[in-house]
Amino acid sequence: MNRSEQSSLKAAIALDDLSIGYKHKPLFKPFSLKIESGTFNVIIGANGSGKSTLLQTITGNLEPVQGTVYIDSKDISSLNQKEKARMISLVYTERIISGGLTVKETVSMGRHPYTGLLGRLSKDDMQIVSNAMEQVGISHKADCFLSDISDGERQKAMIARALAQNTPVLMLDEPTNFLDVASKLSVFNLVRRLTDDHGITVLLSTHDTETALEMADNILTIIPADDTPVAINKAGSNEANERLFKVFADRNITFNPLDNTFRLK
Repeated sequence: MNRSEQSSLKAAIALDDLSIGYKHKPLFKPFSLKIESGTFNVIIGANGSGKSTLLQTITGNLEPVQGTVYIDSKDISSLNQKEKARMISLVYTERIISGGLTVKETVSMGRHPYTGLLGRLSKDDMQIVSNAMEQVGISHKADCFLSDISDGERQKAMIARALAQNTPVLMLDEPTNFLDVASKLSVFNLVRRLTDDHGITVLLSTHDTETALEMADNILTIIPADDTPVAINKAGSNEANERLFKVFADRNITFNPLDNTFRLK
């Protein structure tokens, strides 16, 4: 695909002259970029660089210092909470607090943006919940309490809840924290499949760089001190590798593009 064809594709997410931060204090200079629909995009950056802040700003949960976030050409700040919840679903990094909910009840919560005042689920809603559990491979645990299943299975349940929300954009904030190696690989494979089979646009922040770089379409790097603090490049491209070299450059860490790992110099 050439550059002219790429530029004609519809952007699922467009960030225009965006500056992010808290209490109107920017983390770095403004930037602009587009994330195409139906792609798997991974955010790489040091701790405290702004990965979670960026995700929260894109979802509309955090007001930008300046600039505009567009989702499917709609200004996210112009949408109410229910409208946002129909556009973007978010899976957080925190360890899941199970409470007294079963897997099915948890996944059903994803349908709340579509239910009436009483929150009752229709037969169609329940079918969507069932399909979401099947897609992530958690159906056999539907009636189990979250407290009785593994961390990896709980993370799958949270992804199923996001799928039940039926949004074109799925964001995951370090979803493989607290997971063992097998569970991490399972989550990444699941997200890759959701992009390939269902055309969902994925934006995922992670420190599991080796797996992420092997599976992602694009790499979004955050380098606060750089002239271009946030940029997106095709995974494995020279531009992406050059950016990755800079991510931890101030801490004597270098990136090895041969095996997608960071190492001490």
